Amino acid sequence: MDAFTSVLSSLHLHSTVYCQAEIACHDWALRFAALPTAVFHVVLTGECWFSNASGSEAHQLKAGDVLLLPGGEAHHILPEPHVKPRYSIQLDRDVPQGRRLLRYGDEAQELVLICGSFDFAVLPQHPLLQSLPRCVLVPGENGQPAGQLGSLFRMIAAEATAAHLGADLLLTRLADVAFVEMMRRWLAHHPNPAPGWLSACRDPLVGQALQLIHQQPEYAWTVSELAQAVALSRSSFAARFTELVGEPPMQYLTAWRMQLAAYWLRDSQRPVQQVAFGIGYETLPAFSKA
Repeated sequence: MDAFTSVLSSLHLHSTVYCQAEIACHDWALRFAALPTAVFHVVLTGECWFSNASGSEAHQLKAGDVLLLPGGEAHHILPEPHVKPRYSIQLDRDVPQGRRLLRYGDEAQELVLICGSFDFAVLPQHPLLQSLPRCVLVPGENGQPAGQLGSLFRMIAAEATAAHLGADLLLTRLADVAFVEMMRRWLAHHPNPAPGWLSACRDPLVGQALQLIHQQPEYAWTVSELAQAVALSRSSFAARFTELVGEPPMQYLTAWRMQLAAYWLRDSQRPVQQVAFGIGYETLPAFSKA
């Protein structure tokens, strides 16, 4: 398992498709409240503008574009920049249960969006989440979501507007897969992301060291052992790892162990001692201190 796959798996993702929003009026403008989860929008037809709540960042969105806000911050979807929002939406409160089709107005249809969220059962310091910008935009291709996202969101749209048996489960699974494809497509358009975990993951040597850490977090790794495994001197490896990842190897190892421990303590029945041993701590005091 490569480091990217390992970290994606560790997100323990739970997706929610809230609605398909159809805008069929000329004076629309939407204000989305902040959520404690990542939020995504997919433009199926039409064009619009995204703006953060302060108005300091804006992007035009066209049919096929996919927008992801990893921090779930408040934002606006507008017909034009700097338009004052008219409708306020809090996705986890304002979408009636069992109703996934929201329609604004009864004129000619101008814009169709799929709106949803990704909930991650991890700490905010998770390496992947820290590496992503505040706004992730995956451009469409020929008016459709790029690559496999096209077929995924066509299926999601069909399920969102019908009352088929098992729709909730299917929507969740489809959106989970869509998140992975979003990350792949975004990385394809950003071959050299800013320094951070994503950049380090793609480095042939540091990426290999990350893979070792993720495969065996319980092992008593040393900087020398990791350096030897990737055929670098200790000093060269430590400098390269720190430059790309943003923290020294042993600090990263500890942080990753804490991510695993936090998840196991919260979402499993493992006793504390078993959690401690499972991530490489031989005594409870050492684990407690970490």
